Amino acid sequence: MKAADLYKVIVENSRDGIAVIDNATGFFIEVNKAFCAITNRESRFLLSGKDVASIVPQSVLEADFEAFQKVLNREDDLFARYYHFQRQTGDVIYLKAQLAPLSKQLSLLTLEDITESSYSNIKWKESEKHFRHLFDSSPVGLWEEDFSAVAAYLESLNLIGLTRAEAQTFLEQHPDVIQKCSSLVKIVDVNQTVLDQYKVADKTYFLERTNELIFTEESVEAAKSFLAAICSNADADAFEVTGTTVTGEKIYLQLKWNVTPGKGKHKYKRVILASIDITESRKIQKALEQASARLETIVDTIDGIVWTADPETFKLNFISKSVQDITGYPSDQFVGKDLYKFNFDFYTEQKQMSRFRAKIKKGIPGTLEYPIKTKSGEEKWLQVNVSFIKEDEAIRLILGIVIDITALKKSKNELNQSMEDLSEQNKRLLNFSYIVSHNLRSHSSNILSLCELIKQAKDAGEKEGLTRLLGEVAKLLHNTMEGLNEVASIQSSAAIPKEALNLRDYIDRCYYVLSDRIALKNVRFINNVAPSVMVQYNRAYLESVLQNIIANAIKYSHPDRVPEISLDFYNAGNEKLLAITDNGVGIDLKKNGKRLFSLFKNFSVDEKSRGIGLYIVKNQAEAMGGSVTVESKPGVGSCFKIFFK
Repeated sequence: MKAADLYKVIVENSRDGIAVIDNATGFFIEVNKAFCAITNRESRFLLSGKDVASIVPQSVLEADFEAFQKVLNREDDLFARYYHFQRQTGDVIYLKAQLAPLSKQLSLLTLEDITESSYSNIKWKESEKHFRHLFDSSPVGLWEEDFSAVAAYLESLNLIGLTRAEAQTFLEQHPDVIQKCSSLVKIVDVNQTVLDQYKVADKTYFLERTNELIFTEESVEAAKSFLAAICSNADADAFEVTGTTVTGEKIYLQLKWNVTPGKGKHKYKRVILASIDITESRKIQKALEQASARLETIVDTIDGIVWTADPETFKLNFISKSVQDITGYPSDQFVGKDLYKFNFDFYTEQKQMSRFRAKIKKGIPGTLEYPIKTKSGEEKWLQVNVSFIKEDEAIRLILGIVIDITALKKSKNELNQSMEDLSEQNKRLLNFSYIVSHNLRSHSSNILSLCELIKQAKDAGEKEGLTRLLGEVAKLLHNTMEGLNEVASIQSSAAIPKEALNLRDYIDRCYYVLSDRIALKNVRFINNVAPSVMVQYNRAYLESVLQNIIANAIKYSHPDRVPEISLDFYNAGNEKLLAITDNGVGIDLKKNGKRLFSLFKNFSVDEKSRGIGLYIVKNQAEAMGGSVTVESKPGVGSCFKIFFK
């Protein structure tokens, strides 16, 4: 089909009325079906030397004739008007008419039937009622503000249309503009949640004293950010600020600023600002940052280099300080750089490192021995073990543990013994990394859950009880951290520290750590271990083994019966064992028995299961000179037996 024919088909079948007008005469020279239908005229009538006077009332023609004629005379680029009139059939039609030049000789007239939109006002009012209901009842603090005067002022300064960076620079240099804009903001309304956040009972009182309550250094920065967003024609922005309640308490708020749909000068007529109280989460974040700092300190005590890299960008985002002791280069020479691609003379076998890098990029973990040149020019041999931290089967973090094996390479006579020492060291480092990434989740999860419950507690008694439980969980986290510190401080010695531990005490600790999950599933927890039972074990390992097995028993409980977990200790001669029995879904040992304790093997339908828990249990039990076995039947339950040396 030729372009002209295709154009004709499109025009003829358009829903809008389309007519081509001769500029010189004003006559219609082409009309489509829709134009005839809208004007209620036949095409042969319209094309028989007729102009717009033949289709509109004389009063309309007189009112707009001059503007219409300017387009035909090419004195203007557009004629646009809205009309409504009653047709011969009796129905009322609403039209949007537009006239624009096509060429020196021709102009294009379009008629759009907008009858349906005449009912939009009613719908808008209904929508406004719905909005008001949602606004008033929202559990999130909401502010309705008018920024139209602010936008007009910024436009008068020729700031509208700047990039965000340009606007930020201007506002930093002109704080008076920020102050002026703040005075032009009109707070139309706030909902009850905002009043609750600031502990104010009367809305009028709050609106009169808003500046006193919300003015802080952060609020000035937030205002600067919002103004820069307006200058760059953004529709949303977010910032964190502090505020003060009427009782003098400091609160932390996350502000999310959104512009409701609008055009031109009305775009910023209604701005909705959401204020989310993040005071409690800030406290939790601070606690987690402190815990993270402690973990980083522990990592830095490891006899080796620990690094992590982003699986998307493949850039190092952390490397322990010990890298300087081994290589002579400070950590900032590595952080932010591509993995195994550094811009200084470091690797002596670049091709080997490139192949290993390609292997990691495919998601294949591995171990590699490679030579490097230190900052002082000395050659050293390093061994790296690369693994992946996964969540929902997706790689979230690349983890590398690097050990200096120079002495091993130089000492051939002691090679076998040295390699065994390194292998044991790697296991301990892996245990450490898995405990950090896997087992500490329960502690942090409990702390977050208890903080949320305390926040929602309705009476002092309930809050006191939850606070006491939070203290107990925090104490358990402290003990775990001490255990991890002990594990991390192990150097190259072959023996892992052991001590006499009260087995029942550690079972009780595990119960507290998992108490939220136990309560959630109404688990019947039966601890038959006598208070006098003592075992020789590493503290961190014992806690990890118990927590992994009991957590699995809770996680894979049978949906059709009340979950039950019982613990029994047997001491028969030289054999000491702890039996942990459940009535859960069980395991098909015929199918999965050989792979049960393998790394990253998952035998459930739970997509969040990472398949490392049982691997940790076996690894740590054997490191203590013991072992672990399992007896299980699908649909009946499982019994894990931990043997102590």
